[in-house]
Amino acid sequence: MDLVILYIFGALISTGIMVIWNYTFIRVHIFGGLLGVKKDSTIEEFDDAVDEFNPKLAELISCPLCLGFWVSFFVASILYVVNQFHPGLIIGFALSWPLFILAAHYFFDNGK
Repeated sequence: MDLVILYIFGALISTGIMVIWNYTFIRVHIFGGLLGVKKDSTIEEFDDAVDEFNPKLAELISCPLCLGFWVSFFVASILYVVNQFHPGLIIGFALSWPLFILAAHYFFDNGK
């Protein structure tokens, strides 16, 4: 039962991080200064600046599944360190939580 709770908790954390990343201006406010993007710029302008800086990085941070995997892997790794479950579950969590992230992405995208 503890693993089920950790699974749901991790899925919600990963999904929440990705919803905040994709549907707020947090990336512009936090990382915009590094790329010379003004704080009042749009997300599209930020994405264009990242694409000019590094196209591979732009692809990673604009793809919900790509970034979702790495966010899920990071969250699963932290949960592993705190709770000491089987390390193989990190990969299982990192590969399955992006499905929740993708579902949230489609839910919020269809609301626009």
